[in-house]
Amino acid sequence: MINKERMQKLQQIQEVVSKHFNITVMVINGRGSLVTPPSHITGLVSKYLSFKKIEHPLSDEMMILANQVKKPVTVDSSYIGVPGLEAMIVPMVEDDEVLGYLWAGFFVEKQKVEYIKKFIEKQEEVEKKQWTKALNSIPLVDQTDMSEVMATLHTYCEIANTYLHVNSDQLLINRQDLLQEVIKHHDPIDALKAYFQNASKNKGQFTISFWGTCEMEDDFTYKITNLFNESGESVTVSDPYFMYGQRFLGQGVMSTEPRFWNRIEEDDDRKYFFESLGLNFSSLLTIPVMRQERVRTLYFFASKKRDVFSQNFVQFTKIISSLFQQKLLKEDMQTRVKDLTLRLEGLTEVFSVLSEVNDYERLLYLLTDMSLNIVPASCSAFIVKSDIHHGRYKVISRGMPKNVLKAYSEHIKQQVEAIDELPKSRLIEVEGNYFCECPILYDNQVYYLSVGIKNESDYEKYKMILISFAGLGSLALEKVSQKQGHGVESTIHDLFECAVELNTFSNEQYEETSELLQNFSTYMKYDISQLNLLKNILKLQTYSAEFLQKRKIPPELIKAVDQFRQLKQGNMIAGPIKEESQTAYLVTQYVSSRKVVGHDQIDKDLYMHIHTFLDRWKTVELNVETRGTTFQSKAQLEDYGLSKRELEVLKCIVEGKNNKNIAEKLYISEHTVKNHLTNLFRKLDVKDRVQAISKYYQMT
Repeated sequence: MINKERMQKLQQIQEVVSKHFNITVMVINGRGSLVTPPSHITGLVSKYLSFKKIEHPLSDEMMILANQVKKPVTVDSSYIGVPGLEAMIVPMVEDDEVLGYLWAGFFVEKQKVEYIKKFIEKQEEVEKKQWTKALNSIPLVDQTDMSEVMATLHTYCEIANTYLHVNSDQLLINRQDLLQEVIKHHDPIDALKAYFQNASKNKGQFTISFWGTCEMEDDFTYKITNLFNESGESVTVSDPYFMYGQRFLGQGVMSTEPRFWNRIEEDDDRKYFFESLGLNFSSLLTIPVMRQERVRTLYFFASKKRDVFSQNFVQFTKIISSLFQQKLLKEDMQTRVKDLTLRLEGLTEVFSVLSEVNDYERLLYLLTDMSLNIVPASCSAFIVKSDIHHGRYKVISRGMPKNVLKAYSEHIKQQVEAIDELPKSRLIEVEGNYFCECPILYDNQVYYLSVGIKNESDYEKYKMILISFAGLGSLALEKVSQKQGHGVESTIHDLFECAVELNTFSNEQYEETSELLQNFSTYMKYDISQLNLLKNILKLQTYSAEFLQKRKIPPELIKAVDQFRQLKQGNMIAGPIKEESQTAYLVTQYVSSRKVVGHDQIDKDLYMHIHTFLDRWKTVELNVETRGTTFQSKAQLEDYGLSKRELEVLKCIVEGKNNKNIAEKLYISEHTVKNHLTNLFRKLDVKDRVQAISKYYQMT
């Protein structure tokens, strides 16, 4: 039972909370009876009670829900029975048992006000007026308001729970005074300072000789940021730093719970720091505040008297610690929202700039440069996957040291694989540097924007901004592609029609070659952009690079066409040759001469793939021409006396594997692979891999 004096104190705190938020607050025990009279009954609650003909709004269903979750919970119209109304229930729990409930309401969110208005419209005229008046008597709320109310109610509930179970009247007075200070100041730090100052003036209550705050500097170092004497005056600290575990404060940050020392001896060397500042004490209390799973802030309070901090009081400081936690989280959220708002406004300006750029290469550099300014970044890189089959990448970087760039390039080769769908952004670490890697889907390829950040915390903070920026980059690239693509495609089509008209090559020849390239692209798993490039090389093969430049054909396409022409003329080409140019050359040679014509600069693996593909293609053609007759091979594999291992090696070279790949797959040395190949070629009567592959398909 709660005596009359405690009931009055509990009622006082309840009144402060209810008036502050303009809501009705009441405490109900486990039997469903009111513990205290309701505070500040609003017109909406009064109308609801009369409408439902009940004593209080906490239904059996609400109590069952609170018993199940044992956490603060918001209930809506499904429990209340009136659309648009919401209330909060905070269970008072001890030893996993619900002893009572704090009920607060009603709330009407701005987004839901139309629902209750529709409900009111369905009532009779008298009821309609009463409900309308009741609705107009309370302010509408948003989600931020609801969160603030829930946090304060939870704190009040803990204090109310303490009132029901702690016997120290003096302690209850202290707690009630402290909560009053918290609500009055809207700031737990100012409230605690005012509370201790008032406590020092009143007889019978302990005095605080000094108190202060510490903040985390790095993983091992903390700094005293505030220190006040018993008069509330600030004390200057010349050397405010201390290490994790060092002295009393260093031991305080090692714990996640409030900690106190009640009988500190005169010769305790942990006192020397404060004594050097002229501050004496015999009792000390530390209250840690957690952020991101670390003690980021520590509050400390000292008294000259011994045995000041009882276990009950320390338990109560946990509530104060939660208030500090809420304050810091609120500040962090406000700062983050403000920061994100500014950066989102910056993104809008960025997109307006990007949308004006019409050049693809310039846009890539612009994206790289702008990413350095959209968040606090140390460096940035844009990775373009230029050749899927051979895993080649183009890296545009800004501010990235050479050693990091080299390591990052290796990371790209090893980590980034060809994929069919857009991957998620991720945090990566290269050479001790953190990067936020954001994928960009453009032209059916995956590009990567990689921005250097300080740590994992910055990744979580700026991830959404960088993802949004990458999305804008994707839109800008698509826009450039559309602007350039429409004009370029039209020009290519016109040039192709001219070439056909002038009998440079026939349309039938183009169709046959195009069909072969289409099938070979499927065989090689080329993407759509590579196939389009192959077809455009065919269409423009009769034109010189100088002529195409005047017609504003993209540089990459001009380069591919020029390399194709050089290969046909038998010229040596400086630098790497585009795979598409080589493929187009080999296929057109086959169409014109019905054989694959080699070239010193053709990639050997690609040549082998072309040969294998065309052997299959000729088999298909043969089956079509013979209208269903079965092609009989001259011999079967068994007739050549190949061993089991030689057959395995043969199948590997048909799959396009080199000696190293074969050795790894069969768990043998490369030297052994060479011996098997020698025996294999001898038994099949062939000179090289290409002939061996050709014979394999003839026999299977």
